[in-house]
Amino acid sequence: MENKNYVVAIDFGTSQSGYAYSFIGDKTQEVYGMESSVFKIDSTILLLRDKGGLKKDLSEGINLVKCIAFGSEAVEIYKNAYEIYLEENDLSGTQSSKEDSEEDSEEGFESESEEESGEEVECDLDKSLDYVEKENKNKDNEEETSYNYEKLEIFQFYKMRLYGDKKTVASQKGNLFLVQTVISFALRYVARLAMKQIGQKSPKNFSYKNIFWVLTVPAIWKDKSKAVMRKCAKKARIIETKDSKDLVLIREPEAAALDYFFSNKINNFEDKKGKILLFDAGSGTIDITVLQVKGKENQEQLKIIIPAKGSPDGSSTIDREFRKFILNFTQQPKDSTKFPVDFLTSFQEWIEIKHRVNPSWENNTSRTNLKSISIEASWYSKKTLKELMRDWNIGKNRSDIDYIHRSSTQPNSKIRLTQGFIYHFFEEPMLRIKECVENNFTKFPEETKGIHSIIMVGGFSNSNVLFKMMEDNFSNQPYQKKIILQERPERSVLFGAVKYGLMGTKRRKNLFTSRPLAYSYGINWYANFDATKHKKEKMEIIGGRELCKDVYKPLIYKNKPIKIGKKIKPETYQSMANDLEIEIYQTNKVLDPKKIYYVDDPIFHKYGSTTIYNINPNSKQKETKINIHFIFGGEMIEFHATNEETQEKFPVKMKYQQNIDNQKKENEKEEKNEK
Repeated sequence: MENKNYVVAIDFGTSQSGYAYSFIGDKTQEVYGMESSVFKIDSTILLLRDKGGLKKDLSEGINLVKCIAFGSEAVEIYKNAYEIYLEENDLSGTQSSKEDSEEDSEEGFESESEEESGEEVECDLDKSLDYVEKENKNKDNEEETSYNYEKLEIFQFYKMRLYGDKKTVASQKGNLFLVQTVISFALRYVARLAMKQIGQKSPKNFSYKNIFWVLTVPAIWKDKSKAVMRKCAKKARIIETKDSKDLVLIREPEAAALDYFFSNKINNFEDKKGKILLFDAGSGTIDITVLQVKGKENQEQLKIIIPAKGSPDGSSTIDREFRKFILNFTQQPKDSTKFPVDFLTSFQEWIEIKHRVNPSWENNTSRTNLKSISIEASWYSKKTLKELMRDWNIGKNRSDIDYIHRSSTQPNSKIRLTQGFIYHFFEEPMLRIKECVENNFTKFPEETKGIHSIIMVGGFSNSNVLFKMMEDNFSNQPYQKKIILQERPERSVLFGAVKYGLMGTKRRKNLFTSRPLAYSYGINWYANFDATKHKKEKMEIIGGRELCKDVYKPLIYKNKPIKIGKKIKPETYQSMANDLEIEIYQTNKVLDPKKIYYVDDPIFHKYGSTTIYNINPNSKQKETKINIHFIFGGEMIEFHATNEETQEKFPVKMKYQQNIDNQKKENEKEEKNEK
């Protein structure tokens, strides 16, 4: 970390994002966050576009050019712009907003060809940033008080689009944009906040180049999603190249484990020994890992016991239950992606209520403590609120909902919900989370023996409902685990990420000793043809030799621990061509080492591929041997190519790819969860 004076960690979350930093060389290693001890803010982002409608071919260009605001400020500016828009167009008295009256356009929904093409779509954020810096060169200190509503796009919950390999994200208006563009703007905004705060205590020549960056990612994310985050970091100008060593990624639960193990509260080395289950409950995901401390005091190492497990069942699943209720109550299509501007008010009120829900609300149908949420029937429907209430009570046979009309002292009409009705939004997500945790014990009975504690981290862990569910199910028989809520769980990942950055390259390299993988990995291989073992239709004659094509040659097996950073036995490719293509395949199935598999078997899908160029530039008649060393268990899979004879090293760039059929199933599962 030459010429680095600071470590900045960014926890880019589904509903909240933030940063923390520390000074390299400071013996106290004190960690600082946003001012007033606030480490995270709402991830809602408001962006400006410089042109009108969206291009149908997204690859032609991007028209999001500026981040107007982030967090609650973004919501307020957007709502104010909408009010001005209504007044200027004499629409304030109409029964529905523009978004309501518009029919769903072709651009308001995901295009299958765009989503499933398997090809990367470039987002030209660099041009957007150049545009912003050119247009606003002399306006850095000016604040614009109003914006044209028609040119504003606001986004929420966009991070988890990467979990499903989705390329686009819908704004509140239902318009589609490249998710990479939105994430890049968000990263740049948070990075600039950190830079501004550090800059107040730093020399005038302070720049990005003085910072070592740490970016946290969910443990259940695939390498492709992690690669996209690196790409977004480059486009946000945090780093100069995607592979820059000035940035490292760390899995969120592993960062939280560092905060737990190396916090000042655990001074006795003996207290660190034994296995723990780290339960990271965020807004987007539930990430679970099992760890054990190894090594000597002050030289601790962490062993990962089971593959990273989890599910997309963070607190935002409860928000989806609420959104589903709103659509149901207002008689809208259940798959609608568009909500009126005023729903942002309803949603803010819902978030406040959600944070106060506790176990005593279950089965509480009392109407003496109803919770109010603003809602105007005209936002959604031509029906009155009274008519919607009548239809709801007829269809559901419930009396959990009441309503009050707006008045001189009450600007919006409101629906009022009983505590018991609100609690039921938590029920399905709690069941899925319970099953997710149980699966770790049932699928890995030997590996999970000796776990003495479940450590709860992440903002969702502050939920009294979630904590009680964990205590009720896992502190008693048959598990009998101690349930520990980490102090300030919402900042645990950030603190651990900063500690990771402060460790230095050598310490980081040796910190995690081994981990099992959630997939088996292998390569597409030509084997010597054996008529007794291989399929006849797979035989090819190349250079006078009978070879079997499409053979899956295993590199590493699922659930088998591997030493992190260690090169596995090299694979030698022989080729007379000038270019060599290497394909890697993966499967989540347990494979029989004695059985022959083929890469086109339905259990496999393509992880990615790379082409090594100019391996034999002088003679096409001479066979060249290229040794490929694979390294598993780190940030992402690494591999290095070397000419066996000359020892020349070749650059390797992975092109990630998804199997469309398998991905369709995963997307269908995701959509089912959302509904």
